[in-house]
Amino acid sequence: MRKNCIIAPLAVIIYLCAPGNIYAQTVRTSGTRDIAYFKNPFHSFLPKKPVVDTKTQKQSTKPTTKKPVQQKVEPPIINLPQFTISGVIWNTERPQAIINNRVVGIGDTVAEARIVAIRKTGIDINYRNTLFTLKTEDQ
Repeated sequence: MRKNCIIAPLAVIIYLCAPGNIYAQTVRTSGTRDIAYFKNPFHSFLPKKPVVDTKTQKQSTKPTTKKPVQQKVEPPIINLPQFTISGVIWNTERPQAIINNRVVGIGDTVAEARIVAIRKTGIDINYRNTLFTLKTEDQ
């Protein structure tokens, strides 16, 4: 039994050190075999990627495709007609307002402007497809 315990590890050592084994390799210097060494199992044999230092990298290495500059298009200036708010009734089922001496409700038209909403703080109107808020004198 004791002989088997000594022979098995000795056989493994001989197998690993045998020439031509994948675990043992020799280094050749000037055509002669000088030193035998074992391969490092933690060494990667894959090709290494080049290391780029991002701190010293120049600005010119960024992609050269530039986005087109978008010019800001300002909406046309719309001059509102004169609106005079004389009174507002907002806390009912049918809110109403007195604008330019006319009693109007939601959906009515005054000077080409449609009434959208009537609130305590003001009246929302739609004039030339643009929403405006006319504030009451208290606000």
